Amino acid sequence: MKTRQYLILFLIFFGELLIVLGFLHFSLFTPGRIVTLNIVVTSITFQVYMLNLLWPGYSFRDRPQKIFAGLGIRGYAILLYSIAAIALMISMNGILSQSFSTQLLVHAVLLFLLGLGIIFSLTATDKAAAVYQQQTAEKAPLEDARRLAGSIGEKSQQSSLPPPVKDRLAKIGADLRYISPAGTAEALLLEDQLLGTLHQLDAILSLPAPDEQKVNELIVDFESHYRQRKQVYSY
Repeated sequence: MKTRQYLILFLIFFGELLIVLGFLHFSLFTPGRIVTLNIVVTSITFQVYMLNLLWPGYSFRDRPQKIFAGLGIRGYAILLYSIAAIALMISMNGILSQSFSTQLLVHAVLLFLLGLGIIFSLTATDKAAAVYQQQTAEKAPLEDARRLAGSIGEKSQQSSLPPPVKDRLAKIGADLRYISPAGTAEALLLEDQLLGTLHQLDAILSLPAPDEQKVNELIVDFESHYRQRKQVYSY
């Protein structure tokens, strides 16, 4: 456990002690049950903030959560709960003097609303992670194609192919930069065809003497698949 976590745990313990001692000292003429309820409500509000520091609920290593989706909802839920809980606790013990059962019911409702806010924040975070994973899956074939295109470009420069063919192979990498990810079945099919063609080109260019005719045929195949894929957008 890190020093920061030890410090937070110490502050939680010390803060809780201050809350209990403070209420016992300044509530000499308040009924015992009300004092206990006030201690519990204040403690919950304090613990929510302190535990949020100890376990913030996100990790910079978890890329889907870098958007911090849901943290705003959770933050607002905690803020509104703490303001409402403290304000109602003070008012129901003074200006709007209420019975113990009424106060207990009010604070139970506030806790229920806080729980709903936290659930909504977790749902938003999960949704953001799912969207991120879907976008990553859509980008994967194109990223693989671009890596292959880079390999093809390097190998073509070291091959014995004529300059015009090398230029056409180099253009493959440039063309792939203009394709946007799309999650449609048609896009996936065309991307598979692009990858298949690129794999064949990469294999041929790995040979000591690449077959120029076969290379040209595969370039034509790639250009055909590329033109079709470029017309497909996500919708």
